[in-house]
Amino acid sequence: MAVGAKANRYNVLIALFVTLGSFTYGYNSSVTAGVIGLPSFFEYLDIDTSTAQGNSIVGAINGVFLGGGAIGCWTLAWIADTIGRRRTIQVVCIICVISAAIQTGSVHVAMFLVGRLLNGFGVGMINCVIPLFQSEISPAAQRGRLVGFHGFILVAGYSCGGWTTFGTYHATNAALQWRLPLALPILAPLLLLCGSPWIPESPRWLVGRGYGEQGMKVLEALHRTEDDQNAAAAQAEYEHIQAQVAIEAEEQVGLPRLASVIWSHHHWDHTGSMELFPKTTELVVGPGFKAAQHLLPGFPHLVDSPVDSAALEGHVLTEIGFQGSFEIGGSRAYDFFGDGSFYLLVFADTPGHCLGHMCGLTRTTGGSNLYSWKISKSKLHG
Repeated sequence: MAVGAKANRYNVLIALFVTLGSFTYGYNSSVTAGVIGLPSFFEYLDIDTSTAQGNSIVGAINGVFLGGGAIGCWTLAWIADTIGRRRTIQVVCIICVISAAIQTGSVHVAMFLVGRLLNGFGVGMINCVIPLFQSEISPAAQRGRLVGFHGFILVAGYSCGGWTTFGTYHATNAALQWRLPLALPILAPLLLLCGSPWIPESPRWLVGRGYGEQGMKVLEALHRTEDDQNAAAAQAEYEHIQAQVAIEAEEQVGLPRLASVIWSHHHWDHTGSMELFPKTTELVVGPGFKAAQHLLPGFPHLVDSPVDSAALEGHVLTEIGFQGSFEIGGSRAYDFFGDGSFYLLVFADTPGHCLGHMCGLTRTTGGSNLYSWKISKSKLHG
């Protein structure tokens, strides 16, 4: 979007309001860790954790949630492009409300697992569509700040999930002890769903779909300020979006044109499917990856390795060592392109989420000092 555009109060409020979805993801991602520590939960669903079957059920409770989340992430791009960002948010909110209700009202293990699967599917999508929507309604100069609402509220939701189960642990009512924490995540997506009719559609999606006039009206509503009563900046944004859409339609950037893939860390939900990329695509990893005996040469050659050897086969594996690198904000930094547009960061003071964990610092506007920090969990687990 145009450099001169600025977010007005309406724009900021919309970006903040949709973080009800961010809260939904964070809360649902942490609450079950507390619920499976509540005695009444196991007693009611007749789960005996001293047996192999009981432990398998506990593993399935986490597994189906993560599996549903992965499917949700993979599905989101197609849904959001097909029906639009606002309708996608509405659909996802409905899924999150229904799945939370199923979990709350569960009368046996199978019902609870179905609720967990649907809930994972819903929050997997909502974790993607909220920052996508925020980025497309935000002017370039403030995009990092407005999209940053997503990460901040997500962590707040994660924390609330843990504290809620800590509080209900002391409840004397057995049903309330575990059902209340599972019922509370109904509220945030329900509020977001109720308020969604007043959320504008993404101007980027509208222009891309041929609804240019509607897209222009949305841009004017979002970026008309006291200093720009004629919405000249909104008009410049509109023209910029039109040009970008035309370029993308002509070039159609595909996998063969991608030179490198960067793994922030090697956990399966952050690595994608490298085997789908051509062998000419370089795989970039963080410090210590190549020397880690528990990672390489990967599964199945190394049975306990979390890395699939198929993801590495045929690709040039480049490890960023950060030797002699400079620092940004107390973190070792590597200028990936050599032009200051994108830095990889590794923290010297914390172990991060796992071995060789890196973050990204991306310039949001050409020729400026505005950057967006892709935290990728490093500080959450430091």
